[in-house]
Amino acid sequence: MTATERPLALDPEPPGLPDPSGGWSVALREVEGAVVLPPEESALSQPCGVRDAQGAWVPESAMYRSGRVTNSAPPAAEAAETLEGRHLYAGQFWVHFGHFLCESTARLWPDPSDLDGIVFVPKRPARNVEPLGWQRDFLAAAGLGHLPVRILKAPTRVERLVVPGQGFGLGPIARGTAPMHDFARRLAGRVRPAERSGPLYLSRTGLGGREGGALLEDVLEENLAASGYEIYHPQEHPLAEQLARYRTAERVVGLDGSALHLYGFAAPEGARVGIVLRRSSRAWENIGRQLEGFGGIDPVAIDAVESEWAPESAGFGDRQSWGHLSFERLREGLVAGGLIEEGAPWRVPSFREGKRAAMAVGRARGEPMKRRKRRPE
Repeated sequence: MTATERPLALDPEPPGLPDPSGGWSVALREVEGAVVLPPEESALSQPCGVRDAQGAWVPESAMYRSGRVTNSAPPAAEAAETLEGRHLYAGQFWVHFGHFLCESTARLWPDPSDLDGIVFVPKRPARNVEPLGWQRDFLAAAGLGHLPVRILKAPTRVERLVVPGQGFGLGPIARGTAPMHDFARRLAGRVRPAERSGPLYLSRTGLGGREGGALLEDVLEENLAASGYEIYHPQEHPLAEQLARYRTAERVVGLDGSALHLYGFAAPEGARVGIVLRRSSRAWENIGRQLEGFGGIDPVAIDAVESEWAPESAGFGDRQSWGHLSFERLREGLVAGGLIEEGAPWRVPSFREGKRAAMAVGRARGEPMKRRKRRPE
């Protein structure tokens, strides 16, 4: 039986859930003559990964998300080209900011001094061609900017391939392994801290609203600005500048979004952080795990969502939904977390203001908005 005919059932099983405390998540496997096999189509779970020179799947190339493996053993195939030298297998390459930070960085932790390059497989084969500017900036800040980065579109043989364990991601592994914490410290340590060190609010108002948010976020900004917060729009600043600012930010509030994942790479130990939930989702827990594991931070999660608005074509709790927040409960949570003073100025907008904001979102999208109530008003 040839390698291409081998039933996938004979391949090793995935190595089990990645463990922040050790195990395969902190191990390195070096494979000579490995074949890296990219996926052919976009999907939540895709056949892709690494096979060794004999055609057997390398189970350490598995990627887990919240308890589920997101890549299965791909069919063996002949390599279209060969890369000479010693290269790092970095796993699946995401264009999405948050998923790149959490999942495409999960195997970047080994010492790069004896590497000739980094190889990824695309998460979205039709889209991923070259790293975007901010992704190159991240790799440069991590001390990897000198290495060629290849996002492979065809089966490729690699003379020597280093396959690290998954040291970060979504789910319990969001706390990160010790080598991943070291990687984050090296990343932050290469950036000179910003001289400004006041409290930050990480705003989403400049993102256009295509991925949802919280209604009347501009009112939240006004309230926090009255308490001395700088309203910070991360997308308006180079990535290195963001990291520099985050290194000195000891008091931060933000909606549960990707900006807080980047903050988690550089946050000063023991910082006070408020995570404002913008929808009925538990995605914020991964941010909390990261902050706890990487920086010893116990963030305050504030669930003030009274109801949600979503376009007719979307579901509640997904990335396109909008939280209608109780500003009374939001204020209580910020005070309890030591993020604003008890007597700080605070405007509570009316329900009608929130409804008008939801209708404006619908007009911008060209479709009606629906509402689901979460708690009695």
